[in-house]
Amino acid sequence: MKSNGLLAKVVVCVGILSGVTAFAAETAPVGERSAAETGKGNIADMLFAPEFAASAVAKVNDEVITGAELNESLSMLHEGMAKGAGSSMKKQDFSEVLNRLINSRVIIQEARNMGLDQLPEIQELIDKNTRKTIREKLMAERVKDVKADEAEIEKEYKASIIEWKLRSLVFKDEAQAKKAAKELKAGKDFGAVYDKAVNGKHAEGTKDPTYVTRASFSPGILKVLLGMKSGKVTPVIPLEAGYLIFKIDDVRSKEDPQMKEKARSQVLTEARLKSLKAYREELIKKHVKEDRKLLDGLDFEAKEPGFEMLLKDTRTIAEIEGMKAVTVSDLAAAIQEKFFHGVESAVTEKKVNKAKQELLLKIYSDRVLEKEALQQGLDKSPDVVKKVADFEASVLFGAFVEKVARPEVRLNADDVQAYYKEHLAEYTYPEMFKIDAMVFSSAKDAEAAVEKLRKGMDFKWFKSNAEGRLLTAPKLNFDGSLIVKTQLPEGVQKALTGVKAGEYRRYDEEREYYVLNILDMVPAREQPLQDVEEDIKKTLYFQKLNKIVEGWAAKLREASDIEIYVDLKN
Repeated sequence: MKSNGLLAKVVVCVGILSGVTAFAAETAPVGERSAAETGKGNIADMLFAPEFAASAVAKVNDEVITGAELNESLSMLHEGMAKGAGSSMKKQDFSEVLNRLINSRVIIQEARNMGLDQLPEIQELIDKNTRKTIREKLMAERVKDVKADEAEIEKEYKASIIEWKLRSLVFKDEAQAKKAAKELKAGKDFGAVYDKAVNGKHAEGTKDPTYVTRASFSPGILKVLLGMKSGKVTPVIPLEAGYLIFKIDDVRSKEDPQMKEKARSQVLTEARLKSLKAYREELIKKHVKEDRKLLDGLDFEAKEPGFEMLLKDTRTIAEIEGMKAVTVSDLAAAIQEKFFHGVESAVTEKKVNKAKQELLLKIYSDRVLEKEALQQGLDKSPDVVKKVADFEASVLFGAFVEKVARPEVRLNADDVQAYYKEHLAEYTYPEMFKIDAMVFSSAKDAEAAVEKLRKGMDFKWFKSNAEGRLLTAPKLNFDGSLIVKTQLPEGVQKALTGVKAGEYRRYDEEREYYVLNILDMVPAREQPLQDVEEDIKKTLYFQKLNKIVEGWAAKLREASDIEIYVDLKN
């Protein structure tokens, strides 16, 4: 089996199970030397030595695991840790990652030994992906030299940095909107038109002008605004709920390097799509021989012969030399896939026949791109071979989990209850508070304030009138909104220990002296088991599944011939 970086992703994404959907980055070809011959000195020097990528770090039943695969796994692990706790990678991670790579390899080998790769559903998945991969390779080759037109980039960029200074009115009634627009175009003051419309409850809007970028507008509104000059009034623009008028007070452009790059990317993407569209049309014209008479006579909405019969209809709609013919059943299957919620409702709504030409072109496009890719030998290019092997390995790993490991999972009520009790802290709503506060510039004034408040002083009045209160913005803001206790500074949490709603507490931070008014307190409480039972079941299920997979890996390792060429613990 080919070396594949998929196994690296099986290991580090979400544990040993993540291989069922992972895809890999490119790795170097396997060399003849082992990593033991390559690396001298410490582990870091060895891992990042250029020749290490092509070296063998381990062999599993004559299949090599390369340094490139190990490096990819370590990089992903390091990246994941950096996003998590910000920890640095420890030495023991190296050997653990290699062990998991080996575990993944023996499981995939066992899946082959069991004949899972020969199952029709597995072969269909792999074949479908292979054909998709070579088509993508052909399209990538086709557009790699397409250039973005600099004039188009500049045009798109200039349009993207326009800002309009606008005032607006949105009317409920179209006639009222047209009347207002006519008055504005005749030179009537916007403020006067606005006041009359809003006071009369005919419209809402913005009286004061504000600069707005094109990102704020739908394509329809943008089409109206582009090209309009300062001082103009837009035509009435229909909305879903009303009729819009803009008065344009100013139009300006604001230079933005990021928008320039965005414009370049957009124009390049459009150029590539245009190139691919023309290429597909060229190939379809060149290779497809269509039976137009048969196609025109196909009615997928007719009661006879009925859609189910058309799914079995093997009549040829089109021939493509060297490729499988396109049949009525192929088109029917594409229709069924498009209307996956139910073809019957789509037939009732007369949507099916309208879609058949578009779907047929997609089938033609896929077939002719595949034909051209095969003619160019792109199926044998190293990156395609690798992607295909990676996908095959991911499917086999998933098949092993589904057919061997999952049936062994057993879960009962006692497991759920025990997990709930052991992790009760995770299933407890936190203690929360509503706090208002006043802040003083001296501890003496803060203490005096607490005494007055405890004797009945009105907090709201006192907060605005107390002597010695801090006049600048404090470091901490308490606005009476509900806040989780653990999100507060440690000192505040300590000050709140044992507090009840309606009480006052002191907290000092540097030269700020807080008087905390506890408006409300919500005690911590446990979530009922029935509310979290399903989440616990999912957690336990995957924990047990993971252990079963690891158990199988251990058994398979014992029965395998495994050689490890590097000592990653030291």
